[in-house]
Amino acid sequence: MKEGGRGNSSRLVNIITRLLVIAQIALTAALLIATTLEIRSIRNQLKLDYGYDEDAIYSARMALMEGAYTEDGRRDFFKRTVRELRTNPQFDSAALTDRFRMTFAGGGSV
Repeated sequence: MKEGGRGNSSRLVNIITRLLVIAQIALTAALLIATTLEIRSIRNQLKLDYGYDEDAIYSARMALMEGAYTEDGRRDFFKRTVRELRTNPQFDSAALTDRFRMTFAGGGSV
């Protein structure tokens, strides 16, 4: 009578079912914690003080086509670009970087 009262399931099936429920709850909790930490990290990055007035800066991402320039040609192109921007009276200064706001380029974009 005890085994057949609520369905015909053995003790092993009950243990496995409980373990699966516990594993599901643990996985859900881990995902919620990871998501919360990721959101906090993104919010902290948006509030970083970069040491300059972000509203007074023009920025652009540039990349040269692969194979179109040699390494020296690429370097000369960017040097010439910075030199021409610095001589433009509309800009106080000009610079190039491969990092912008926590975005790290793997050598492609400048």
